[in-house]
Amino acid sequence: MADFVLSCCSTADLTKEHFQQRDISYICFHYALDGVDYPDDLGETMPFDKFYAAMANGAETRTSQVNISEFVDYFTPFLEQGKDILHVCLSSGLSGVSNSAENAARIVRERYPDRKIYIVDSLGASSGYGLLMDRLADLRDEGVSIDGVRDWAEAHKLELHHWFFSTDLTFYVKGGRISKVAGVFGGLLDICPLLNMDNLGRLSPRSKIRGKKRVMKEIVARMEAHAQGGLDYSGKCYISQSACYDDARAVADALRAEGYTIASHSYGHLTYGDISPERLASDAQKWNDQIAAVIGETDVLLYPFGSDIAGVEAYKGAKFDTLYGLGFRYFCNVDSAEHWVQIHDGYVRQGRRNIDGYRMYYQSNLLDDLFDTKTVWDDARPTPVPKI
Repeated sequence: MADFVLSCCSTADLTKEHFQQRDISYICFHYALDGVDYPDDLGETMPFDKFYAAMANGAETRTSQVNISEFVDYFTPFLEQGKDILHVCLSSGLSGVSNSAENAARIVRERYPDRKIYIVDSLGASSGYGLLMDRLADLRDEGVSIDGVRDWAEAHKLELHHWFFSTDLTFYVKGGRISKVAGVFGGLLDICPLLNMDNLGRLSPRSKIRGKKRVMKEIVARMEAHAQGGLDYSGKCYISQSACYDDARAVADALRAEGYTIASHSYGHLTYGDISPERLASDAQKWNDQIAAVIGETDVLLYPFGSDIAGVEAYKGAKFDTLYGLGFRYFCNVDSAEHWVQIHDGYVRQGRRNIDGYRMYYQSNLLDDLFDTKTVWDDARPTPVPKI
């Protein structure tokens, strides 16, 4: 277990269950509807359907960030437990919350001088910010220290892309991002702005596109243009939506139409080989109910951490029955010492070799048949992760 707390704001827009399963702590922002204050507690106090219905019916809305006192109260119990803290904030280009967190950190550092309290400005928002948190949780679970996770976040946070589009300009007008006149003409012309986060963490309009179908096609094209490896990208992509389920599903369908294969990486990024059959069944069902319901079914499972449910023998037992029953037919180990394929009656297994910094640093002999790692390794590069 890590000796530090990985933390963020509720504006990372992941579910409470996801935060819990990834062991990510969070502190809630606040919002108000028609003058009534609520915590941004991931839909617990006010379900999302009621929240969006109120907005659609014209409710006056505003948000407020976490203040210094709230951060001090939030950080203190962790420090009292002897834990260090890495807190990642909503972009400073959208909110002043990182300043509040920094000021609170200065206060608690004086009270707990032996503890580390790091604040990172994500320069991101919503589920893009959430995807960054998910990656940091991966690093922590791989054994990377709090300093290593903090350094990775600072070095790589701008590599993450956040793309947004909207089919309703009402709230851009209310928020002062566009004029009332522009909003009226934009609505008449069916303008859907395509935006992303710039390198200062600000929401930046990139294109004004007529029609929902066209902007969906363009957002997929931007992903293909910027994803590492293009169509060969094998990492995670989060698709989030605000009361527009059908649009989110259409984007997922457009990705498939462009040639992407969408796979499951579990719901909570759990080590399927180690957990109980009951916990695996619960996690897999959440994937099916909450993720597949949006992006569509998939028959491909990429095991988190390469944690297969069996050795080289054929699959059998409760875990396999659960996964097979949910439609999975291709089972991929992502951290094999050697690549291999097994073709069975009704399903396929494969193992892939990771070609990454860890493998090149600690197990370069496993890559000798592919290339000489000495010719590509930079000795100035920090060790990727502590040796396991």
